[in-house]
Amino acid sequence: MGDDIDDEYFDFSNSGEGEIKPDLVDSEGLSAPSGFQINDGDATLDVADNDAVLGGGGGKRKGGADGDGQDDQKKKKKKKKKEKPRSQQSDKQLLITTGRTITSEALPAHAAFFNAAYLPALASAGIPDVSPLTIEKFVSTPIQATTPIPQLDSKLIDFLKLHLFPQHKGGNKRLKHWRSSSPLCVIVSSSAKRSCEVLKTLSGMKTRVGKLFSKNMKKEDQISMLNSNNYAFAVGTPNRLLQLAEDGALSFSKTELIVVDCHADQKGFNVVTLRDTQTDLCKLVKEFVVDVEDCKLSLY
Repeated sequence: MGDDIDDEYFDFSNSGEGEIKPDLVDSEGLSAPSGFQINDGDATLDVADNDAVLGGGGGKRKGGADGDGQDDQKKKKKKKKKEKPRSQQSDKQLLITTGRTITSEALPAHAAFFNAAYLPALASAGIPDVSPLTIEKFVSTPIQATTPIPQLDSKLIDFLKLHLFPQHKGGNKRLKHWRSSSPLCVIVSSSAKRSCEVLKTLSGMKTRVGKLFSKNMKKEDQISMLNSNNYAFAVGTPNRLLQLAEDGALSFSKTELIVVDCHADQKGFNVVTLRDTQTDLCKLVKEFVVDVEDCKLSLY
C-alpha cells in the first residue's frame, strides 16, 4: 500500500466508463501546504515555523520589541482547503469517498461503485471491451457492517447464514459435510492482517476455513492444502486468490458467495479502491467468477 493518496488509485481521467453519479458520494477536504518563506535581504523568515531568527545585518524583528508579532505567527494554524463540489471531483476521488460508506448504500449503488473500479482497472490491465456487471450479480447486505471487527462478529455470521442457507435448517451440517474443492463462500480482504481479523470472526461458524493469503503460508503449501482438503469457507487477498485460481488449485465452480470486504483502512482505502489490490480483484472476478451463474458478489 502506498502512502500518497494520489498514487493509491488508478487514474481514470482517460476513461469515461464507470463514472459514479455525484449525488451518491460525499466529498472530503484536503490539507493545504504547510508554509512558505519570505526573504528580507539577508534575513529569512519561515512563516510556518517562524522562529524569526535573522540571518544577516539588515533584518529586523517583526511585531515590535516585545515580540508579540512573533508569538502570534507561531500560533498560526494550517488552513484546510475548501471542499470541492462533488460535481467537480475527479473520478478517482469520487471512488474513494464512495468506498468509505458503500456498505450502507442500496444495491444499485453497490453495482455502480464496483463497475466504476472494475471497468477502468481491467482496461488499464490490457483487458478492454469488458461488459459491466449487472445488478443481478450482487446480493444485498441487510445486516450492515457498521462497526469494526471484532465487534461485528454476530452481524457477519448472521449475514452469511442468512444468504448461504436461508432454507437449510441444518446449516452447520452443510458446512461440516461440504465435499467440493470449490469453497461455498470466499471472503476477499485487502491485506493479510485484515484476513486474520476476519478469520477470528469466522471462528463462530465452527467450521474449517482455508487461509489463502501471503505471510501465512507459501503458495506451494496452500496448493497442497487445497488439493487434499475441502473448505466451505476461505479467506484471502486478491493477488494470492488469483494466483491459486490461475494455477488450478482454487475453483469457484460451486462457490455461491464472494464477500468483498469493504473495511476501510486508516486512510480510507478498501480492497476495491486500493491500487495494490484493485486490479487483482477485478481480474479474479472477470476470469473466474462472472461466468459462475449461481455465484453472487456482496460488498460488506
